[in-house]
Amino acid sequence: MFTLEAVEEGDADGYKTETSAGGHVWYDYLQRRNLARAEGPFTSFNDFFIRQFRPGLRPYPDECGVMGAPAEARYLAFAHVDSPLDLPVKGMRLDPISLLGKTPDKERFRGGPC
Repeated sequence: MFTLEAVEEGDADGYKTETSAGGHVWYDYLQRRNLARAEGPFTSFNDFFIRQFRPGLRPYPDECGVMGAPAEARYLAFAHVDSPLDLPVKGMRLDPISLLGKTPDKERFRGGPC
């Protein structure tokens, strides 16, 4: 198990911290001002990575045509979503309408979000 407190105490260069966190503790230390207060120790990688941003830091926009960024990620956006568009998802090519599966209102996304 690892904690951000270990980084604060100067263990950021330690072998145990580096191997336990997969190299992500140092990045997180630099970005932690964006996160809600951490409650360590973390019991798993999932427990570490699902921490929330501070309230109000990443508001989701209500405006049509504005895309929010709720996570640290690479975003890919298209003005119009129509088949036969293929989206690259984890090494596969998926079409957007199929991705929505049996979502009752999936047709409202055809042609774009607005």
